[in-house]
Amino acid sequence: MGGDIGHDGDGLGVEREYRRRRKASRARILALWIVMGNCVLQTILHNGIPVPYRLLMPALIAVLSGWAFLAARRGLTSVGADGITVRGAFLVRRRAWHDIYDLRVERLNNKKADSRL
Repeated sequence: MGGDIGHDGDGLGVEREYRRRRKASRARILALWIVMGNCVLQTILHNGIPVPYRLLMPALIAVLSGWAFLAARRGLTSVGADGITVRGAFLVRRRAWHDIYDLRVERLNNKKADSRL
C-alpha cells in the first residue's frame, strides 16, 4: 500500500477520468454564435478590406470553433496504474508514475474561490 501509488491492493489499479463537467448554457452558445456571425458578416461586407483577408476571417473563425469544440469533447485527464494521461483536442501527453516527483494542489486566485473559504 505505501509504495504502490494508484493501486487498490489487487495489483490492477484504479482508473479515474477527470473532465470538465459544467456545460455552457444555450444562451451563452447562442450569444457566441451571434457575435461570430456578425464578425464574419461585417468582414465580408466591408469593401475596404482586401478579398484575401475577407476570406481569411471566416476560415480562421471556423478553425478556432472546431478546435474549441474538439477540446471540449475530447479533453480529459485520466489516472491509472501506469500513470497520468492528459488528452487535449489533438495531443495526448502521458507521464508514468516514476517520472512524477511531486503533485501539488494550489488554491485558485479568483474571488469566487476566496468567498467560499
